[in-house]
Amino acid sequence: MANTRRQWQAAIRSKAGKDTEQIALVYGASLAALKAEALTWFREQQPSSFQRGDFVYFYSDGKTYPLPRFTRDDDVEAPSFLEEGWFLDEYNLHSTLNSQRFPNFEAATLDFVEKHLIPEPGPEFQDALAPDGVFQLHLVRTIHRVANEEVANTFLQRGWRLLALDAHAEMDYYGKDIAHRPSAT
Repeated sequence: MANTRRQWQAAIRSKAGKDTEQIALVYGASLAALKAEALTWFREQQPSSFQRGDFVYFYSDGKTYPLPRFTRDDDVEAPSFLEEGWFLDEYNLHSTLNSQRFPNFEAATLDFVEKHLIPEPGPEFQDALAPDGVFQLHLVRTIHRVANEEVANTFLQRGWRLLALDAHAEMDYYGKDIAHRPSAT
């Protein structure tokens, strides 16, 4: 991993056993290379738990629950009965806990890399649309507006770029304010 071009980077929060938490940065020349480097890091380090935000992956020996499980509403510890294996605990917006079991370590790490690894521009990042920091409009081929967050994420995974974000739909297709426009009577 030492000689990898650092166009993209991602942080992985992990623990090995009861050791203190560590944050590792992995790098890749492309998004596919970044995912491959993350999987290589997991194979080499073999952490007992890793996470991103509310998504916590961990190994249970079947006797004790390795991580504290709390509900968000009243901070009462949730039941700690598990079988041996790899698990994902996910807290959703409604403060409920969803658990998922994986057949092995490789399946858990692959799920993490595919669904929860967040790529960021690395120290050697060069934007193809803005070399030298100058946006080159002639390289833009299509402008596409989407209202659904999942569709937007799919486009990003395919390599599309966000040029603007209008979370409250206050502008029309041409960038004109529509939220504060006087209504016709």
